[in-house]
Amino acid sequence: MGKFGTVEYIIVTLILRVVAPVVCALRAKKLNRNTFGWALFGFFAPLLAMIWIQFMKPKQIKSNEN
Repeated sequence: MGKFGTVEYIIVTLILRVVAPVVCALRAKKLNRNTFGWALFGFFAPLLAMIWIQFMKPKQIKSNEN
C-alpha cells in the first residue's frame, strides 16, 4: 500500500484528460474566450490550463455602436 502504480497513474491521467477540457471550456465561455482553444489546451496541458484560466479576466466584447 502507498505505492502509486502504473494502473492508478493511467486512470488519474485519463480522468484529468476528460475533466480538464470541460472545466476550461466552461470557464472560457464564462470569460468570453475561445472555448475550443481552451478545451484543446486543457487536453494537452490539463493542470497548467486549469490554473491559468482561473486567473484570467473576462474579455471585453467590442460593440459596433455608431
